[in-house]
Amino acid sequence: MYDPVSDGPYALIMDKKDLDPTEYSALYDRIFELAPTLAEAAISIVPGEYNSDFSPSTRNSIVMAQILDSPKKDINPSYATHFMNYKGIVSTEYMTNFVESDSCLAILLEIDGATEELRQGGEVRGVFRGLRLNAPVLKEFKLILANCPPGPVLSLDKSIPASELAPDYYELKLSLFDAAGKVLDEKTAHFIVSAEPAIGHPIANAKVFPLSNRFVYLYMLAGIYDKIGDSARARSYFEKAYGLNPQFMEGVGQYGNFLVKTGDFDKALELAEVFRTDDRRLFDYYFLKGRAYMGKGDYGQAIQNFEQGNRIYNSDTRLLNALGLCFLRTDRKEDALGAFRASLKLNPQQPEISKLIAELGTN
Repeated sequence: MYDPVSDGPYALIMDKKDLDPTEYSALYDRIFELAPTLAEAAISIVPGEYNSDFSPSTRNSIVMAQILDSPKKDINPSYATHFMNYKGIVSTEYMTNFVESDSCLAILLEIDGATEELRQGGEVRGVFRGLRLNAPVLKEFKLILANCPPGPVLSLDKSIPASELAPDYYELKLSLFDAAGKVLDEKTAHFIVSAEPAIGHPIANAKVFPLSNRFVYLYMLAGIYDKIGDSARARSYFEKAYGLNPQFMEGVGQYGNFLVKTGDFDKALELAEVFRTDDRRLFDYYFLKGRAYMGKGDYGQAIQNFEQGNRIYNSDTRLLNALGLCFLRTDRKEDALGAFRASLKLNPQQPEISKLIAELGTN
């Protein structure tokens, strides 16, 4: 049986040319091209159980491992007697499978690139250690790798009832051993078990995000990488998002700003043509083209586009300032003064523009 975690979507593709087995977004796109109905199942047997980068989640393995036991569980019918407590908050469709549960600590871990020798003889040893001075809790456990199905990624999980852990600050240490007892890797994490029986939290309202609209998410990622200065990743996500939906105008505008910012002026001019067919976006069309020509040093073309944009909307200080600079660089000082003064009238809090006007006024 195919396992998204241990096998991975890469295993389903016959023609693997130019594909990276770790680029799950690209793998999803390729499978979607070949068999759209298979794409989501390739990354998750359980609907919706995959990570933000479209990599399979270890939750798949956990759910599938427990699926045969689920019908045998002694389900407490308290959902029926407690229903009135939730009247007006939770609808009946969400109360159907209400099951009382106790809090527990869940550990999910993956071992990537494990050899068959390691799987057969290796193990993970874990230690919970309370950090208080008086009678700290100390618990140990062991996970045998041979219990995992063969594959490039080994997925393991461990649950411990919270009732076994007294309120305290805890340290969790995980150690990976090979068959000879040699430590191959170690990781440490910290967590807190609260003394409060219940911790207040806001009501969560989650909405389904269809995969057909994932270009919005990719644009968000592109914007984040742009803000932190990672232009290479930002460009990659902008290209992916634009490729999925070239007519998403908000995203095209973001992409165009990025291209001008990074100096790819020819690509920005090409992208601007998307706006040309939409009357509501003609200002964006001329403004993007003007900035691209300005970046290329073609101030004549830049001025023409800025003036066209200004006829559509004459109250954008960004356009007026750019137009003024183009006038200044073509020795049209009076026109530059006019553009800068119009901009300053709209927003007096522009010290750089005030300085330029003062300098031009004295020459």
